[in-house]
Amino acid sequence: MDYQLLVNDVIKACENKDAFLFSSLFSNDGVIILNNNSTIYKEDIETVTKTYFDNLKYIKIHVKSLIIQENKAFIEWSWLDYNLITNKENNRDNLIILDFKNNSIDRWQEYNK
Repeated sequence: MDYQLLVNDVIKACENKDAFLFSSLFSNDGVIILNNNSTIYKEDIETVTKTYFDNLKYIKIHVKSLIIQENKAFIEWSWLDYNLITNKENNRDNLIILDFKNNSIDRWQEYNK
C-alpha cells in the first residue's frame, strides 16, 4: 500500500469536508485520539466528523513535513478553517501520527504544536 496516497486521501476528505470518505480510511478497530485526550472510536468517526465539518465553512491544510516509515506516518501541518458558529477563522499547527494496519488507518494521534 502506498501510504502517501492514504495521507493524500485524508487531506482531500478534510478539505472537502467529506466525513464518509474520512471515516472509510480507518480500519474496523480504528481510533482517533485528539489533543485533549478524547477518543473517537470507529463506529463514531463518521458522525462526529460530520458534525464537526458541518460547523466549518472551509478547511485548508498545508503540509509542512511528512515522514512515512514502515506502517507509520508523521505529518506536521497547518490547519486553517472558518467556524460558522463563532464566525472566526482558526489557524493551528498540528502533528498527526498515523498507525496503519491492513491498508487503513488504525490509530490517529493528534498533537497541537
